[in-house]
Amino acid sequence: MRLLVLGGSAFVGHAVVDAALARGWSVTALNRGRGGAPPAGVEHLTGDRMRSGGVDVLRGHRFDAVVDTWQGSARAVREAVRLLAGAVGHYGYVSSVSVYASPPPRPLGETADLEPPPKHGRPTYQASKAEPTARSRRSSASVPCWRVRA
Repeated sequence: MRLLVLGGSAFVGHAVVDAALARGWSVTALNRGRGGAPPAGVEHLTGDRMRSGGVDVLRGHRFDAVVDTWQGSARAVREAVRLLAGAVGHYGYVSSVSVYASPPPRPLGETADLEPPPKHGRPTYQASKAEPTARSRRSSASVPCWRVRA
């Protein structure tokens, strides 16, 4: 299994990298390089998703799966999906708690309500993060996507 982790140096991304390495997978991590050196055996690519062309380093690479741990702008997620179309088998987006309706219930579980998509105007921060992979499924990119609420 050849896995790309977008992020991979902290929090959820670090755990994904560790779990993939424990399974003997080939792991590549793309991040800004601010979180310290990746574990031994990880191919590290440096890129900034908020800069124009910031993930172009991924061009020409192929992966069986991508795990995207981005907690910021949905635009960055959509751009990664677009760039990787045809180069990945599956794209997984692990979102933060902000995809849940506010205030989130306690305890938080898989059946909790998501922030609803906007009826008009500009999407809310939560809604814009909740739907990037769903939108990508309907796009011409045809990247098989799944979303995990963490």
